[in-house]
Amino acid sequence: MNRQLIKAIRDIEGLNQHEFAKLAGVSRSTIAYIEADYINVSPEISRKITEAIGQERVERIAALLNEK
Repeated sequence: MNRQLIKAIRDIEGLNQHEFAKLAGVSRSTIAYIEADYINVSPEISRKITEAIGQERVERIAALLNEK
């Protein structure tokens, strides 16, 4: 998972950074730092996002990004 995928998931789900962070169980600043490319996505954050959004949904959004 990378910052582009996180931003795409958030945009497609129609969530702002605060809502997305709350759903994933991380801080809003963590999401903001990832999207700004200040920090990398850790395996733990990736796992939390995948659990919150669902593996299938994450894979479909990733596939959409790969089509571009």
